[in-house]
Amino acid sequence: MIFIEVKKDKFDIDALSQLIDYESWFLQKKVSGDLNMIRTTAIAKSFDKDVIDYVSKRKSIEKKPIKLIQYKYFNNEFTLELIN
Repeated sequence: MIFIEVKKDKFDIDALSQLIDYESWFLQKKVSGDLNMIRTTAIAKSFDKDVIDYVSKRKSIEKKPIKLIQYKYFNNEFTLELIN
């Protein structure tokens, strides 16, 4: 299962909290806590520093990664960049 939260502008700590709530609910209710069953991703134009810091710590401490992908649209060109 892949969870993707997309924001048209800034991805803040409230959006991160919502994404983690979805992930936690699914882990408990649908896959019996099996972390290998979930991939979590956030896509936005920008990310608050608090979000980047938390995601980095979570990955190293809890071994639960969240991919952060920044999009850019410039000169009719759309790009995606993994930022963590």
